[in-house]
Amino acid sequence: MTLPKNALTTNPPARFARRVYRSHIRPVPRDLRIALRTAGPTDRSNVPGFLLIGAQKAGTTGLYEALATLPGVGSPSAKEVHYFDQKVLRPSSWYFAHFWGSHGLLWGEASPEYLDTPDVPTRVQALLPDVKLIVSLRDPVARAVSHYHHSVDFGYEHRTLEAAVADELRLEAAGAWDSTMDRMRFGYLARSRYAGSLASWLELVSHDRLLVVVAEERASSLERCARFLGLDLPSGMAPRTSNRRHYDEPSPELRAEMAAALVEDARKLPALLGWDELPESWTVA
Repeated sequence: MTLPKNALTTNPPARFARRVYRSHIRPVPRDLRIALRTAGPTDRSNVPGFLLIGAQKAGTTGLYEALATLPGVGSPSAKEVHYFDQKVLRPSSWYFAHFWGSHGLLWGEASPEYLDTPDVPTRVQALLPDVKLIVSLRDPVARAVSHYHHSVDFGYEHRTLEAAVADELRLEAAGAWDSTMDRMRFGYLARSRYAGSLASWLELVSHDRLLVVVAEERASSLERCARFLGLDLPSGMAPRTSNRRHYDEPSPELRAEMAAALVEDARKLPALLGWDELPESWTVA
């Protein structure tokens, strides 16, 4: 029988081994290829035409993988390049070296942390002033729960979900996170408040360059992305569900507490995005 992925997180040696592989071993071959390309003349023939900027745990992997299989789309050496948030001190030649291959393709990358990392909108606009942006949003409570289990899976989180939510609410009441890294890693509720992050992007990017889709509406979201990018979509194609984790759902009381903490932000989205109402599948209304 296949064990649920999170079963490994109860075993500290296995958890440590997975973190070492993900953080240190797996990136090495890719980084060597990028270093060799960067050593030569800078080639900007392949400039990203679109960025899938988030949200984290909102179906971005499945959506990106579906887009990457379409004719005319080029995939970089890594789905998440993280140039504009984590690797910003590297030269732009390092970034463009990821888009290596045939010319005449529509290239794109997907780094979900771009959505709500400070200063990323300004950096993207400066380097890629014409790039198209795609945002996938998920029911805020479901995204926060999935984010928590993602942190558990990576070995960052050792609290119960109840304790993590209570700590975050106390921290928010006090007024600040200790660091941006802590907010990105442990801001389960904070990163489910989409309105503020989207407003920061829309200060610099016009609505016709930014498409917002809903993770729960997978098939129609892919169709809208294909139209937005000018791509032909095979009939019946839909993104698959990726990185699915198996975990117990929060209690009704905890879910209600999380929804209450997120509803005010969620109610700002229709006016911000031109929606008639929030998606019916969301539980924060």
